Order: sequence, then structure tokens, then C-alpha cells
Amino acid sequence: HGTHVAGTIGGSSYGIAKNVTIYTSRVLNCAGSGTTSGIIAAIRWVVNRSTTRRKVINMSLGGQGESPTLDQAIVTATSSGVVVVVAAGNDDVDACDISPARSPSAITVMASDRNDRRASFSNYGTCCDINAPGVAILSAGNSSNTDYMTMSGTSMAAPHVAGVAALVLQAFPSYNPAQVADYLVNLATPGKVTQTVGGSPTRLLYWESALGSSGASSSPSTGTSQTGTSQTAPSSSQGSSGNTVESSFDLGSFERTSDASGIVGGTFLAILAAYVHM
Repeated sequence: HGTHVAGTIGGSSYGIAKNVTIYTSRVLNCAGSGTTSGIIAAIRWVVNRSTTRRKVINMSLGGQGESPTLDQAIVTATSSGVVVVVAAGNDDVDACDISPARSPSAITVMASDRNDRRASFSNYGTCCDINAPGVAILSAGNSSNTDYMTMSGTSMAAPHVAGVAALVLQAFPSYNPAQVADYLVNLATPGKVTQTVGGSPTRLLYWESALGSSGASSSPSTGTSQTGTSQTAPSSSQGSSGNTVESSFDLGSFERTSDASGIVGGTFLAILAAYVHM
């Protein structure tokens, strides 16, 4: 799970932001169980690690219910200049009822499929900010240095956004987390994702490399529109959540494939799957 997520963020073959350094901060065991205090400690570790690096936290995990303490830890992180990207969750419920997805300062990501529809498992609602591909996503596997696999879940959608967030910071190094979030949402393709419910966003993540290198406007037009999803593998069965005492990994179902190319490269920061800096 973590290898797959990190591969989407910054892997040499499947990564979005290849010039990042990825740091892992493990907070859940092999069964997907962990504690809220462990997650908060990992967030603090990222915040305190460096005061000069640009940072993005990717949280491809979900809890059961609300945790004001965890929500506040994310607010503290973003107030310290760290961009926090969170998976909406895989239970087809309102993300506003679940931490950390409901945290107001996080970028909360829903999953869409190859037909630009909300994934049937994806949590939803007004606490979500953006959609990204999350069904049958191809990325690195952990069986060898050349392994790859496809997985589904909002855990797979979040690292797409984390990778693009890193590219935004590369293009606009002075941006604070709120500006990064605004840029991502404004640049996303409006009205693209269908079958959304509960006031969910319909915008689909978009990035064009030329935007960062050509001195793009720091206030992209709300009407920016591009093509839809970027799924690169056949459909597999859709995601599921692993329930835990205090928090749960969005593990998702996956389909293993047979051939592969390299895993890790670049320079970025993520946590709870990876922490990224630039």
C-alpha cells in the first residue's frame, strides 16, 4: 500500500513529481492498525524536521468517526507551512463525519473512475475539495525493485494530488498551503466528475507541466478545462476499508500484474505512506 502510494507521488516510472525526496513515517502495522497519537506524532515529526524545506504530507488513511485532536494537528501543520493531502475514505459516507478527511485545512480527495464518475466506494460531501483517479491505478509494488500492481481506493487518489501539490510548490516556492489548495482547485477541470452526491466537488485534478515552467499566472482561471482521468490499467475490484481501533488504512482491492519498471526516484515528502520535501 505505502509503496504504491509513494510510487504515484514520486516514483521514477509512475510518479507525478519525480524531483522530490520521499520520507516514510510508518504509523500503522501490517494489519492496518494504529493509534491517533501515533499519527499525530508523525505529523509533528514532519513539521519539526526542517524549517527551510517545502513540505507535503500525504495521508492515505482514514479513521472511524471524528477526532478533534487529529484535526487540530493538521491545522497546526498547515499553519506551519506544510501542505496536507488526505484521502476522503472508502466507505461511501459523508467525509465531514470522519477525521482526518473532515479537517478544514487539509486538501481532501475523492476518487473517480476512468469514466469520470465518482468511485462507488468514495466518501463524499462538502468537506471534500477535489477528485482524482482512484480506480485501477498502476504504480509500484513491493515484491521487488521492478514490481508493480494496480490498486483502487481514495488512498490511490490522494497521492495524485500530493504529487501535483509538490509541482505547484516547485513552480511557486513562496505559496502557503492555502494558496496551493486554491491553485489546485482553480486549475482542476470544473463539472467533470459525475454521480457526485451531498454537495461534493465535481472538479477533476489537472496539471500541465508547461504551467510551472512558463511563468503561469498565480491565479489560474476557474474555467480552465482539460481532459479527464488518467487511469492506466484495466479495472479491478473496487476498494475496501480496513477497520481498526483508532484509525484505518484505505487498503483497497488490487490486481497484481506481471511485468514492471523501476520504483523510486526524485525528491519529495509525504507521511503515513510517505512524506515529501523539496
